[in-house]
Amino acid sequence: MSPVPPSRRFGLTRRATVGLLVLLVLLGLGLVRVGPASGVSGAPFGLRPGESGSVPLPGGHFHYALPAGSTVSDSIVIENLTSSPETLQVFGADLIPLRGGGFGVAQLGQKMLGVGAWLSVQPTARLSAFQQLSVPFTLSVPPDTPGGDYAGAIVAQNQPGTTPGVAIQTRVALQIQVQVPGTTVLAARVGVLQAKSVTSGIRFDAVLTNTGTETFRFTGYVDLRRGGSALVVKLALRPGDDLLLPGQHLDLSGMWKNPPRWGSVTASAHVVANPSQGAARTFRDGVLSLSFFPWFLVLLAILALLLLLLVLREAWRRREQWAERIRAERSRRRAIRQFKAGLGGAPPASGPPA
Repeated sequence: MSPVPPSRRFGLTRRATVGLLVLLVLLGLGLVRVGPASGVSGAPFGLRPGESGSVPLPGGHFHYALPAGSTVSDSIVIENLTSSPETLQVFGADLIPLRGGGFGVAQLGQKMLGVGAWLSVQPTARLSAFQQLSVPFTLSVPPDTPGGDYAGAIVAQNQPGTTPGVAIQTRVALQIQVQVPGTTVLAARVGVLQAKSVTSGIRFDAVLTNTGTETFRFTGYVDLRRGGSALVVKLALRPGDDLLLPGQHLDLSGMWKNPPRWGSVTASAHVVANPSQGAARTFRDGVLSLSFFPWFLVLLAILALLLLLLVLREAWRRREQWAERIRAERSRRRAIRQFKAGLGGAPPASGPPA
């Protein structure tokens, strides 16, 4: 490892902003952030590709096109951004796909199975205050590697700092993408499409996985059809026009606003994969059937009908009570008239004998 001349101070070279991953371990929880190495707030050190690095991709990642069995040597530049000496651990790492998209970086000491195992680098870098250091590394592609796209990272990390109740560790990683010539496979799997009723409409969710060996960009959508043929709507899935590396999976979602109150449709998820070379392919999930029924309105109608029946029943009961009172009153009056009539026609009573 050799010091970097002052004329090549970190952040003043001709290189574009480098892509990196910063992992802060706080109370045992890792948080991954992406940003320029020189702009990570509070980071004690920075990392960028050496002058020989190939960085044609946006973000300044290392990118190599290497046949199987070949080796390339390159370097990274580490800069201590503090006034205290820093001792860093440097290692090659695999990228681990995250369910919500993107990648995590494998931990030091974890068994590497991909690009992390192809990298050789001196494991320790010691830097004095504000020093820059060039650290060489070697990337060796195994002879039996099939054609396709592969990704890993070269990582520098410090020892966890200690403050009362808090342990903070900074990890800075530069992504390394390797394209191995040969027969590649463009393949993807669209996970089970799910639909959920929410306040704003119907939400669709699916998981997209790159199951091939070729990186591609993709666009996704949900086809909603009535009767199996008539297209109701073509709903976009987000995120879209994103880059998906082999082995990576990503959650896709879309919102159907103002769905019908009555009827049924079939839904199917489609993803169009566009590789850097060759024709695009479309992958799809099975058909999901959705039925719409205005249960709320029907329930209101049933409640209204029950209320009407209760009102009619109460009205009928009161009518019957009123009719019974009228009949009882008529019977009473008839009895009175009959009694009075009986009294008026009776002979006078005879007096006592003289």
